[in-house]
Amino acid sequence: MSDQPIDPKAAHKIAGQHPRIRLHMLWWDQRHTIVVMIGLILLVSAVFLYPVFAVSRDSGRHSSLSNAKQIGTSTAIYLADHDDHFPVNFSTHLEMSDSLYDYTRSFELFEVPTGGVFLPNPKIAGLDIKDLTDLDSTVLVYAEKKGPEGYAVAFLDTHAKMVDDLSTLNFDPVFKGD
Repeated sequence: MSDQPIDPKAAHKIAGQHPRIRLHMLWWDQRHTIVVMIGLILLVSAVFLYPVFAVSRDSGRHSSLSNAKQIGTSTAIYLADHDDHFPVNFSTHLEMSDSLYDYTRSFELFEVPTGGVFLPNPKIAGLDIKDLTDLDSTVLVYAEKKGPEGYAVAFLDTHAKMVDDLSTLNFDPVFKGD
């Protein structure tokens, strides 16, 4: 090897590459790096966001049951404030939501997240709860439309559950002494 310096213009000849090819490859590497970085960012964000979307999909099912339970609880508070009498106007969705709004502070609570609204049991309007028995089996409110897991239903004793068939439920209040 000689001690003579290598001409920079002739360096490509020694390496066996043309200078234009080398520049093109450098540009392709930068573009490729950006594409890989964007792909990694999308992959990492998908990993973090997947559980969020999975939870939000299930939350619609659970929130309809939660809404039914909250309507039952707000009705129990209403009864305590009104000498154990149900509202006289408790026959429609709007009458129910107007009567209980002061106890829920939300009209959205009376909507079923999977579609439709909660409907009250009109047969209990104006009744005194102290005159009734079978509170755990008499319907207070029920979902208008069936969701993926059934109808959300709240009962007079304020518990709520999902049921598959509304025809099996007791809508008629049972009076003490009957």
